[in-house]
Amino acid sequence: MSKRIEQYENGSYQSTLTVAISDSFVSRNKLRTERNASKTKPSSGESRIYIGSQSSPVASSFFSFTGTVKYLKNDFAASNANCFFLKSNLLEYLELAFKEYHEPAQNYFYDISEYYFELKEKLEDYSEEKIYFKVFNHRGKKDTERFYINSDSEIWSIFRKIALPHISTLSITKSVGPNQDEYEFLLSIKEKFVDREMPTVIREIYEDAEQYEEEETDALSLVTSRKGQGKFKNRLLETMKNCPFTGISDPILLRASHAKPWSESNNLERLDGYNGLLLTPTYDVLFDRGLISFEDDGTLLISPLVSKEIIQKLNLISGETYGISNGTGKRSPYLKYHRENIFKQ
Repeated sequence: MSKRIEQYENGSYQSTLTVAISDSFVSRNKLRTERNASKTKPSSGESRIYIGSQSSPVASSFFSFTGTVKYLKNDFAASNANCFFLKSNLLEYLELAFKEYHEPAQNYFYDISEYYFELKEKLEDYSEEKIYFKVFNHRGKKDTERFYINSDSEIWSIFRKIALPHISTLSITKSVGPNQDEYEFLLSIKEKFVDREMPTVIREIYEDAEQYEEEETDALSLVTSRKGQGKFKNRLLETMKNCPFTGISDPILLRASHAKPWSESNNLERLDGYNGLLLTPTYDVLFDRGLISFEDDGTLLISPLVSKEIIQKLNLISGETYGISNGTGKRSPYLKYHRENIFKQ
């Protein structure tokens, strides 16, 4: 079902169409049902999203199709209007859906938490706030009375991977302009599926990590606690391979050190593999207490509180550039936070 709201504001006309996200539309977050329970994998779903009846005024007057596009060897009526997702909206949706991804209330076919941060990284790779795409009227051969829209863009594919079925809504707002209409696509999740507190599974990971800090002298604990440090350390290991000071790459001897502290981070940031560095224990203490920090290019900053003896014995060289694996710049916001809020100058 879809519904439409129209309004005039400051002389401009806007119309909003709201569509529920169905299980048949999403590509990864499929639900386990009686129909697919015995299968090794569910159906891949449809890339088109149902809007309403072809004859319904809700659909027929909302979109206009003035061109054509070839999709899967067939020609479809296409819109030349600009459609866009907001990068900030999709990232906010992931943040609000964090609880459902990691402690799901619905019965998903797969462990959907496994690619949560992969989706976040894909979104962060977009440089612009507005991510534009085009849509077309994906009319079927057998369901000619049903009105669907589709897109062959990358962001549409990502949208299908992010959206959670039944508990999510897509709002499409049409703004009529003097030159060309625009369509803003906004994704939202039902409030009752949002947990603004720290999810239990994440809290347990953090508590295990704290226990690791207390018991790290116990060799057995060093091994078993790797499961406790879990996801954050694994995320870091995906983004950098060794301590920039010592070159040590054995995970047992490396600490996962947050740049923006856990208590100051949101759910996305807490387990983001770019929110920190892999360091051997001595250097981890210096970084964690703000006695050293880094510029975005890896240039070392040393606090005036560090004694000359420590600087000499640890061979710390102010202004020296170290390999902190920040070629993509995804560590930069966290390093900036560390320099401005943690580093003691």
